[in-house]
Amino acid sequence: MIEEIQDYRINATAIASIFPTVALGLIKLKLVLSEFGLFLRRKRNRFQLSGKDIKKEFLSNDVEEIHFLNPGVGVSISAIRLALENEIFVVLGSRSGWPHGFVIPTKISGTIRGKRAQFLAFSDPRGVHLARRFAQGKARNQRNLLRLIWKNRTRTEPELAEKLYKASEHVDEISKEFGSINGNSIDKVRVDIMNVEARASKAYWDAISPLIPEELKFSGRKTRGATDPFNAMLNFGYKAILFPESWKAVYYAGLDPYAGFLHADKPGKPSLALDLMEEFRQHTVDRVLLTIFSKNMLKIDDIMDKESTVQPRLSKNTIKVLTERINEQLDDNVQYNGSKIPLKNAIVNQARGITNYLLGANREYVPFELVW
Repeated sequence: MIEEIQDYRINATAIASIFPTVALGLIKLKLVLSEFGLFLRRKRNRFQLSGKDIKKEFLSNDVEEIHFLNPGVGVSISAIRLALENEIFVVLGSRSGWPHGFVIPTKISGTIRGKRAQFLAFSDPRGVHLARRFAQGKARNQRNLLRLIWKNRTRTEPELAEKLYKASEHVDEISKEFGSINGNSIDKVRVDIMNVEARASKAYWDAISPLIPEELKFSGRKTRGATDPFNAMLNFGYKAILFPESWKAVYYAGLDPYAGFLHADKPGKPSLALDLMEEFRQHTVDRVLLTIFSKNMLKIDDIMDKESTVQPRLSKNTIKVLTERINEQLDDNVQYNGSKIPLKNAIVNQARGITNYLLGANREYVPFELVW
C-alpha cells in the first residue's frame, strides 16, 4: 500500500497533489486537484483521475478528502456520489483562499444536543469561557512559537534570539489579562477579549517581522486586501487549508460552524470554525512559512503570479509549495494529552472538547498548546 501511494505522488506531482495522510491509524489520501483539464470520474468503487499527463485510479476506501482548487477541473456526479457514499469530505476551493463550499454526506453529524447547548451558551457564562479560552490558546501558541525560534537561534543569532525571548515574555504578560475578563454574556465582554488579543498579536508579529525577508516588504499583519507576498501566503494557508479542517471538525462534532463566540455573528460568517482556528494558526501555517523562507524553498520573485492583470495573487508554484508543506504539517505528530497524534486529529479532538464542555461532560475547555 505504501509503495503504491508513493507511486501516486511521483507521477502526479506536476498536475495534482496527492497526500498520504493518517486517519484512525490508516493511511488515507487527500487529493488536491489544482490544474486545468483534470477530470475525476467514478469507475465502480474507484476514483479515476485523468488529464493531459496523468491517468490514475484510487480506491474510494483509500481517500479521505478531495479538494478542487481550479474551476477548470471536471468531476462527474457519479464521482461525487462515490465520495458521499464513503463519507469523503469534498472541498470546492479557489486560488484566492476561501472555499466556495463543501460537499458532505447528510448522515454525518453529531447529536443535536450539542447545537442546542451551543445556542444557549451564547447568552450565559459558557460563551464567555469559550471565547476567552480560544483567545488564550492563540496567545499562548504565539508565545510558544517565539520561544521555539528563540531556542533554535540562540547560538547562531544571539542578539535576535534575545529579542524574540523578550517578545515572548511580553506576549505572555498580555495573555494573563484574559483571566480577569468575566461576564454573563459574550456580547458584553467580546470587545475586551478582542482588545487583549489584538495587543498580543501586534507584539507577536512585531517580533516575527525581522525573520521575514526584507524583499517581501512585510509591514504588519493584514487580512483583507493584503497584496504583499507574506500576508497573501498567510491568508491562503489559513483560508484554503486550515479553515476546511476546522470547519469539518466543528461540523462532525455536532456543532453549528456559524454560531461562534469569539468572532461575532455576521451573515455567512463561519464564526465557530474561525474561533477554533485561532489556537492552530501558529503551528499549522506561521511556522511552515518561516521554514519555507529559512530553507529558501521559494524564490522571492516567483511568489506572486506575474501574469495576473486583475489583482495580485499567488503563483501556481507558490500555491503548490504551500499546499504540500501545510498538509505535511497537518499530518505530523504533535504532543497531545500525553501522547503523539497527527496535528489534524488534534483539531478534531478540540472540536469534540467544545461539545463536551457545552454538554457538561468537561468542566472547562482547554485549548491546544504547542510544546516548544
